Amino acid sequence: MPEENTNQPAPQEQPAPQEQPAPQTPQPQPTPQTQETPQKQECCPSLKMEDWDKKKMQLDKTFYKTFSPRIFFMPFSFSIDVLRAKKGAEAKGYKVVDKGMIIDTGGMFMSQLMVEVENADPSKDKNVVSLVGKNLYTKASSRPWKEMGKDMKELEEELGGKPKELYIYYGACPKCVEQKEVKTVYIAVI
Repeated sequence: MPEENTNQPAPQEQPAPQEQPAPQTPQPQPTPQTQETPQKQECCPSLKMEDWDKKKMQLDKTFYKTFSPRIFFMPFSFSIDVLRAKKGAEAKGYKVVDKGMIIDTGGMFMSQLMVEVENADPSKDKNVVSLVGKNLYTKASSRPWKEMGKDMKELEEELGGKPKELYIYYGACPKCVEQKEVKTVYIAVI
């Protein structure tokens, strides 16, 4: 009798698995597509070469700065540095601009990373840097980051010397950089 009971449930179990795979197959297919597309669109801005390359301009922007360790010019802990800057700015009551610019000063082993903020006064806080009212020259580059030295040399040739101040605006994060035309914008105070 135990043999007959095991034979009877077996036919009942076969139809159930046949019904389960059909609903599960369509559900996973749309989910990854909808999740990947917004992440690529929202992650990094798309900068246009013609908007940034060899332009004289003024940027009405203010930034909050923090330290950023480097290994031969490359950020060691970029996401942690950005978070540190945002938390530092918010702790002082500054509003961090949503999807604002993130710039830094470059450096072989140490740099200053800056996030765009509002309601900050550089005369009252040494960690606030303002580009308001400064004459700027920008140079956009589509070269890989490892070729920054070539960009810097060209920038100095275009300006006829070293700029008073230099900031680097990364056009994309490490995940998106290969897909972007403009990888880096150099912002020189002239």
